[in-house]
Amino acid sequence: MSTQIPSRRASETTTSELVELLERDGRVSLEVEMAGMSTEVTLRKRDGTYYCDTFIKLLTYDDPDDLASCLGRLGVPSE
Repeated sequence: MSTQIPSRRASETTTSELVELLERDGRVSLEVEMAGMSTEVTLRKRDGTYYCDTFIKLLTYDDPDDLASCLGRLGVPSE
């Protein structure tokens, strides 16, 4: 039985919504514009650590505010 991973577009969500989804589901797929192209970023939370897996590198954060700052740089509105 597969579990559906929540998916959002950066321009159609907020950082607080994404953090809430991570707290509830542990994983979110996010479509963002990077380097002039549309790409998928996978957000995960495991054992109190937040992961932002981009096509460039895996970023890790211990604090949701730091993750929110990263998401802002990816074009996700804060509210």
